[in-house]
Amino acid sequence: MCSNRSRCGGQDCWNKMEELKYLICSIDCCKCPKVPPPPSCCIMLPPRIQEVPCILPPRRPVCCPPPPCAPPIVAGPCCPCPLPAPPPPKCPPPPRPPPPCCPPRYPLPCYPSSYC
Repeated sequence: MCSNRSRCGGQDCWNKMEELKYLICSIDCCKCPKVPPPPSCCIMLPPRIQEVPCILPPRRPVCCPPPPCAPPIVAGPCCPCPLPAPPPPKCPPPPRPPPPCCPPRYPLPCYPSSYC
């Protein structure tokens, strides 16, 4: 037990500091009952199902050969370096001349003028 009392002329007398010490000591010595924690309800829940998006592989660009009269292809994802310049485009051949008028092998029949 804590006692910080001093005697003054046969009577117990306290100064303010001793009184504070006594009160602090009595508070420290006091054992207050502990408050029980509130009851907790534990329920086992099933694991969460996480939605996972489907993973699509990256698409490669379509690499098509250039048409014959196209300008040279520049470097890109399909062609790492520029292609050599193609030969100059060839123009389509000129149309064939019409066949010469030839007389028929057999003479045409002659019709009277009333049919014309």
